[in-house]
Amino acid sequence: MNHPFNAPKMRVITSHGLGNQLFQFSFAHFLRKFSDTVIFENSPIFPVGHSFMLERLESRCPHLTFHKNFTISHTSILGRALFKYKIADLYQDYTIRKGRDNFLNEELNENFRFFGDRFSIFQTNTTHVGFWQHWQYLNYENYVVAHEILEALKTVSIPRFLRSKSGRKKVVIHVRRGDYLSRGLDQVFGVVSPASYVRVLDNLLSEFTNLDVTTITDDSKLAGNEKYSKRFGIILSPDSCNAWQGLKLMADADIVIAANSTYSWWGGVLNFISGGKSFIPRTFFQKIETFDAFDFPGLIKYENGFEK
Repeated sequence: MNHPFNAPKMRVITSHGLGNQLFQFSFAHFLRKFSDTVIFENSPIFPVGHSFMLERLESRCPHLTFHKNFTISHTSILGRALFKYKIADLYQDYTIRKGRDNFLNEELNENFRFFGDRFSIFQTNTTHVGFWQHWQYLNYENYVVAHEILEALKTVSIPRFLRSKSGRKKVVIHVRRGDYLSRGLDQVFGVVSPASYVRVLDNLLSEFTNLDVTTITDDSKLAGNEKYSKRFGIILSPDSCNAWQGLKLMADADIVIAANSTYSWWGGVLNFISGGKSFIPRTFFQKIETFDAFDFPGLIKYENGFEK
């Protein structure tokens, strides 16, 4: 890759959960088309448990320069004080913008869009803030991003009892439910109905005699929910399966049935690239148009409804 001697430095700010951060990681690789120096750094204020979740990728990624900002959880005493006195945004803005010539914030009307070469217009240092959720940002040098993630997953350990039983197809289902409900987002994003998953399982049973089903979820009470108790196999709550373990389970499975979640979308993509079979909801979000953002070639769309 040959760039001008004075090619600009690009920065990408990462934030939110693992699925979002992986999209930002993918976008940062895409920017390598325009600059030899792409700096990947974290937002200084983050939801609890979501601080720079991609640190384990640093040693496996020669393409980006990692920079870790000092972080403050907005649930900590200091974080609450910053928000109370309305200076949290000022602190974050100063940390991200200091010494940067340009600042590009993904606009709401740009979500789920791929803009290709628009980023080549910048001739000075530019900081990019946004979600950058589109599968085509992943299409960089033969999906090198996915292979770096898969290498990182080799270091993640999972309990022996979760390994696939001999002669059975390992199916991993992801149910995204907890934070959609707790944050009142179920009427916007929608919660995929349990019947939608079961229909996919029934179709699989017509092809495969035995299925070994494991469900990972962010809903700590899902195992006690009678709608999910019979067909969803072993149900792993957030306390028994962290985000990286869940991603590894999906990547290593024979079959993935994803929720309307960027996290399980990545699980499905990694599974497909590894030789598996992955299903994603045809209607990804209930009331948000996602265009072709999640239409990664090879993923199978299943018909889905949403919980009422």
